Amino acid sequence: MHGKPYHKKLRKKQKESEQLLQYAIQFLERALELGGRAAFEPPAENALWKNQHLVAFEERAGMKRVYFHGCPLTLKEKVKVNM
Repeated sequence: MHGKPYHKKLRKKQKESEQLLQYAIQFLERALELGGRAAFEPPAENALWKNQHLVAFEERAGMKRVYFHGCPLTLKEKVKVNM
């Protein structure tokens, strides 16, 4: 549908994202060892939640997933525009 150039660029960006995730996990593992905290907040439909490295990290760190949707609670961001 999008063509070969699009898919090539997409695969490159996915590889970059995977590498960034690996770095983030290394950082967070060290932070947790030192008594820090960690959280991930991508949208619920984000493919990151299915990433095998993230799932394994969550298990090692004893993390729990919480699903939250603020709209029913009228938790929406208010934007202030200065002119």
